[in-house]
Amino acid sequence: MVSIKNLVQSTILLGTLVNADEAPVNTDSSPKSVARAHLDKGLVKGIIEFTSNNEGSVNVHLDVTGLPPNKGPFQYHIYDSKVSTSGNCEDAGETFNPYNADNTVCDEFDNDSLCKVGDLSGKHGFINTTCFETQYIDSYLSLNSKNSAYVGGKSLVITDSENNKISCGNIKLKRKSKLTRELSNEESEIIDAIPVSKNVSTNSTNFNSDEDETTYDSGANAIIASGMFAVFAVGLSALI
Repeated sequence: MVSIKNLVQSTILLGTLVNADEAPVNTDSSPKSVARAHLDKGLVKGIIEFTSNNEGSVNVHLDVTGLPPNKGPFQYHIYDSKVSTSGNCEDAGETFNPYNADNTVCDEFDNDSLCKVGDLSGKHGFINTTCFETQYIDSYLSLNSKNSAYVGGKSLVITDSENNKISCGNIKLKRKSKLTRELSNEESEIIDAIPVSKNVSTNSTNFNSDEDETTYDSGANAIIASGMFAVFAVGLSALI
């Protein structure tokens, strides 16, 4: 007779197998989307950047230095939560796993769709040096906020060979910053002071905070028109 305990365990196992899905290939990232995480803990410095390509897939670029010697190989994963303001990497949660992949080591698979979406080093290779740079396309990530594999609002965590979290950073989507245009007057060759439009675009993005997408409409065209009219008037009076 099957015990209730064994029946419950079998049911849980079956449910896990049923709910585990292959990660789909994603091509829904908006053009020119960019998300970044900065790594800055102790001697470890680096950045990971996620950018969308023309096919809507996600390019990944990791560049990190200062990893401790004799502590590798290192792994790096996308975790499902943000790091708190205290910078404690333990707050990052678990490896991002929206399709309930099991705990089998990712590199045992030939098919990356069976890996946890956030297991980047499992899919693309461990870090075996103290300074490391790599680039690749990960078809199972997304920069579309409506996609289950969306990386924004998550974190990037690097662990050593003993699974100690040695560096981490929040992944934030780069948004269009507020565009500031300054108008100034410059001297004209014809008269001493004709207002001329000079647009100075300032696009400084702080990746420690999200930015709103805004548009800006200046009166530059009106100033240009008035300047041209003044030039015309001066020239006409000179002829008369």
